[in-house]
Amino acid sequence: MPLDARVPTHRAIVVSHLERAGGALERRQIEAAGALRGSVSPTDGGDQDDFVGTLMAVWVWARHQTLSGQSRFEASREAAWRYVREAGVARLPEQLEVGDVAAPFAAACLLRAALADREAGSEVARQAIADLACQALHGYLGGLERGPGRGAADAGFWVMSLADYARASDEERALRAAVEYADRHFGLRTPPEPMAEPQGTAPRDFFSTAATQVLAQIATQGETPFLGAWLRERVLPVLPAAFVPRARDEHAWNASLAWLLGAGYTMTHEVRFLDGYFAILKVLSARDTDGDGALGVDAGSPSFETLATWAWATAMDAVGAASSRVGT
Repeated sequence: MPLDARVPTHRAIVVSHLERAGGALERRQIEAAGALRGSVSPTDGGDQDDFVGTLMAVWVWARHQTLSGQSRFEASREAAWRYVREAGVARLPEQLEVGDVAAPFAAACLLRAALADREAGSEVARQAIADLACQALHGYLGGLERGPGRGAADAGFWVMSLADYARASDEERALRAAVEYADRHFGLRTPPEPMAEPQGTAPRDFFSTAATQVLAQIATQGETPFLGAWLRERVLPVLPAAFVPRARDEHAWNASLAWLLGAGYTMTHEVRFLDGYFAILKVLSARDTDGDGALGVDAGSPSFETLATWAWATAMDAVGAASSRVGT
């Protein structure tokens, strides 16, 4: 099936979107000397610690360099990694405790940032902390029972991040752990309907767990004809074809659904994935009233937040990229 004509047009604007989003995030990076130097503050005004948000900013900056070939945000990335290495001592223990969700989420975000950073040509030394995070998350998933976690507790996001990093790094044991978890708890049956996901059950609700479950299977299984058939026949029929209003975190939640729709099209070239993808992006773009490539948690938010901005940037990059796996 030939590539839809909308894809090259869309890919042509991805770099400019990443540059605008990267600039917005860069303006919040703390420059003053001290323990927080290099951190990307989650809000305007004042120096605030945000370990995960800084990693998300690194992803945006690194992905921009990979696609543009320009080192526009190199200094910001270097400052961010200095902060991450120092703060990671307390945030990322070598062994993650059962019941902890903050550390596994941080580890998954670090793996995504490190993979994007490596593809942008970073120094090998920056990957050392990512290798530690890979081993810690690998060990954590090995004996983990599936829970109904949402937001930071979404195991689908943990699994897909571990699988993407492990596959790119030839970490066979870590990849096997991700594959085994996905097979045990997700499988290739018809996934839950995103529209049926509960709302308001967690302090943050920024992922469609139905979407991350499918993305975890894409990351662990790789590109196979069988997986493409599963996406067309079992996944596509349960996906909404437009932006879904949500009580909480609706921008990031819809962006995560767009990740899946974009990845689904890239793997199958089934145009219905692409129709839903662009329908969601149209709403997200309209919500960016000042055109800086950054979004708040919802339409009523007075200022942007790092997580929603990163999620939108990842969604923008999800279709037609060199790899169908999100964020690689």
